[in-house]
Formats: sequence, structure tokens, C-alpha cells
Amino acid sequence: MSDMPSGTRDRLIRAGIELLADDGPDALALRSIARRAGVSHGAPRRYFPTHRSLLAAIAATGLHDLAVEVKEPLADQSVPVRGRLIAAALAYVGFAERRRGMFELMFRHDLLDGAGANLRATSLPLLEDLGRSVAEACPGGSADDVTTATMRLWTSIHGTAVLHGNRVFDLVGGLDVRALVADAVESVLTM
Repeated sequence: MSDMPSGTRDRLIRAGIELLADDGPDALALRSIARRAGVSHGAPRRYFPTHRSLLAAIAATGLHDLAVEVKEPLADQSVPVRGRLIAAALAYVGFAERRRGMFELMFRHDLLDGAGANLRATSLPLLEDLGRSVAEACPGGSADDVTTATMRLWTSIHGTAVLHGNRVFDLVGGLDVRALVADAVESVLTM
């Protein structure tokens, strides 16, 4: 009995996610994904017009998962907004640490550009949630100020996530990543 098309499509995406977790983005050859999914090496082409479109579908699941993890602390109204932003930033860094291969793939535009998936639109809700929280933390700031602060926060936290994931902080005797994240949030909010 064969799978329904969406079943095979989902299996291919799941297989890619598993390969990422085990071996990182370099393991995402079409044949490897097909083998892991238990389908013929030609099957992916029936569901994804290009290898990049399959990679983009895999990355989209990671972007969705990251948005869910970051949105949860941002939505917790029982915590002051600065605390929510710190918790969200820590969730971002934690995601990058736990799902390093996925995190790397999600931002590999050299692999994903032209894939036919609108990954930027997938990440837009995450930025909008972050922006609303930054606006709440900085009442009276202009829209441009809030946008700038939001992008400063994202780049700071993303950089921390990459450097932490690549163990660069080990070169300086390790750093307290939690304190670094909290400092980054505080510095951005003092615009």
C-alpha cells in the first residue's frame, strides 16, 4: 500500500529533519533524504520540484518551531515586558543550541534562495511579535525607533546564538550566556 501524496511529502520533510539533527545540513542530499524516508531516490521530485524546494520545506518547519518557542514567553503577560524579552531571547538561543543543524539551515540563504518558498514571510510573525514587545518596553518611541531597536535586538541575539553554538565563547573562558542575553536586551531597550 502506498502513501497518499501528502504522507510521502511529510515523510520526506521528517527525514530531512532527522538527518539535520543527526548530521547537519551537509547530510541533506536528495538520495539521503529519500533513503531515510524509505522511498525511491526519484520520489522527492514528485513532491518537490527542486532539491532547494525540499530544503526550504524543511527550513520552514524550523522557522515555525522557532516562532512558537519565542512567542510563548512573549505572550506571558504575568511577566514584565523586559523579562518576557529576555525569556524570548533565551528561547531563541536555546533553540539554536538544541537544534543546531536546523538553525544553520534556516539561515542558509545560499541554499534556500530561489526555492519557491517564501521563508521570509514565515519569519515575519516572529519579528512582528518581537516588535510589539519592544514597542511595549519603549513607550513613546517612534515607529522607526521601535523597528531599529527590534532589528538591533534580533541581530544581537542571533549573533549570540551563532557564536554560542559554534563554541566561540570557549575561547575567552566561556561566558554566562544568560547574562549576555539579558545585557543585550537591556542595551537595546535603552534607546
